[in-house]
Amino acid sequence: TPIVHNLFDELPERENRTMESSFMFLRDVLRSFMMRTETETPRSVHCFALKCGLLQDLATSSTLLTLYGRTGELVSSSYLFDELKEKDVIVWNSMITALNQNGRYIAAVGLFIEMIHKGNEFDSTTLLLAASALSSLHLSRKCSMLHCLAIETGLVGDSSLCNALMNLYAKGENLSSAECVFTHMEHRDIVSWNTIMTKCL
Repeated sequence: TPIVHNLFDELPERENRTMESSFMFLRDVLRSFMMRTETETPRSVHCFALKCGLLQDLATSSTLLTLYGRTGELVSSSYLFDELKEKDVIVWNSMITALNQNGRYIAAVGLFIEMIHKGNEFDSTTLLLAASALSSLHLSRKCSMLHCLAIETGLVGDSSLCNALMNLYAKGENLSSAECVFTHMEHRDIVSWNTIMTKCL
């Protein structure tokens, strides 16, 4: 692709590059990809990172997963995800996001459940992604599972997560639980008030 060819041409003495120069070059290429409005496959960048042994850098891998999600290349993203020996919360979130973006909601929920069962660390973004997938699958009855996880891990202070939980409860007509989330919110924003007024009143 043009952007990759141009950037690769700018790298001098490619055969003699150091690991540090390769990493800096890769970082610049990924930054260029992320800034572009057009979607463009990151396969050539993936191959470069693989050849240089840089795929185990989790920031690099999570960015590649994001780019693959944008281009709908879920086979490539799944392969990359499975090949990673270590995965942090950003990598898991990136893969779940890619699945959500491409309408693979069942797979997204399945990956979220796998993440929980393996005892991996998760954050409010993870629960937001799971709530989005459940909402798309009309599985509002599973909202209580996310709500419990949020309470157990102290993530109920996140307004965006609470808004998503309220909306998911309300979609399942569990208005009392939606009101409970609203009542216990530390910080309510305009979305919180709109949700409680339009869904529960």
